[in-house]
Amino acid sequence: MAQPEDPKAFEIRIRAAERAHETRDKWLAETNNTMIAYSVEALKSAALISGGSAAGLLAFMGALVAHDRSDVAAWFPWPLSRFVVALLCACLGSGSAYFAQLCFTQSLGKHEKTWTPPYVTDGTAYRGWRRGGLLFQSLTIALVLISYTALIIGYLATYRAISIVGFR
Repeated sequence: MAQPEDPKAFEIRIRAAERAHETRDKWLAETNNTMIAYSVEALKSAALISGGSAAGLLAFMGALVAHDRSDVAAWFPWPLSRFVVALLCACLGSGSAYFAQLCFTQSLGKHEKTWTPPYVTDGTAYRGWRRGGLLFQSLTIALVLISYTALIIGYLATYRAISIVGFR
């Protein structure tokens, strides 16, 4: 039969558990804030670069048409469509990032706090929300990578069109 715990040992164990709970909560909050900041910057830059590229190419095409060079402007819709795809992927990535963050935030409160070591364990609900967050996070990363890939393809296609047409 187990012996009752000494009141002093019990108090020490409870304080250690409280410190472990507080440390875990602080770490999760700091990690969450950092992750949000990085993901926002990645998505903003993808959308800004894509939108700027599309706007710049549209202005260039408009200037060509205004100067009766629509034969030259006909080379640029394909590169423009790559910039639009890049912008669309960046926008979809923002939505996916929102759902990833929603899942991760929901998982934060699903840890099981105990008074015996290790003091904090991952509950079943935590694992489900975490899995959903990882799924949406992976989707967001894929969309941003597709966005940047479409940008590179658009830049290369624009360069190719300019070099083929040549401006005489």
